[in-house]
Amino acid sequence: MKIDKRFTALWLGFVFAAASLSSERLDAAPGQAIVRGITGQALLSKGGNPSELLAVGSKVSSGDVVKTGVGSALDLYVGENVGTIRLTQDTILRLKTLDVSEDHSNQVTEAQLILEAGTILGQGGKPGFGVTNQVQVSNGVAAIGNGLYRINARGYTVLLDGSLIFAHIASNGEIKAHELKAPPPAYFSPVEGIREAPPALVKEIQKQWKAKLKARAKDAR
Repeated sequence: MKIDKRFTALWLGFVFAAASLSSERLDAAPGQAIVRGITGQALLSKGGNPSELLAVGSKVSSGDVVKTGVGSALDLYVGENVGTIRLTQDTILRLKTLDVSEDHSNQVTEAQLILEAGTILGQGGKPGFGVTNQVQVSNGVAAIGNGLYRINARGYTVLLDGSLIFAHIASNGEIKAHELKAPPPAYFSPVEGIREAPPALVKEIQKQWKAKLKARAKDAR
């Protein structure tokens, strides 16, 4: 996915705002996410290397790309500061940055993810000074605070509880920040803006999140 200068500026704005909250934040070291559950098949791509099957316990690092297949799902645990992220079927997620600050007991404190295709759900972790949790999509960036959310690659975002900010980039290049707080469950559409999430949509997301994933990837040995 090609990223233009508008996204670069948006990333820098979010990162600067997060960094300014904590003057005590020390230099960060690379962090990792851990696969906690898989249903179906998921692949990991590292640089130009051939893709490999993921299994429960696999570690995923900055720069890696995770892809789920048809009828598949995968849970990534990114530590208590960021929480758990669930990739639904036909999803491509690039882990642009996973960093750990020395003053946070090896917990990931900066997660910048690029959702290139599909949909993810997440149970936000422990928001606080020095913690950055962002998801970039084709038309904006979501800065996650906490709570249960769902985001797809076209920018449609649902928040069942907690808080997040979605900075939407319109077709004319205008950037507008939309703050979602729940309850009641909130829904953001690039077309309609923010409104209360319909009950059927809330039920669908709750069902997706509560589904139990299997202990290992299909056909993995």
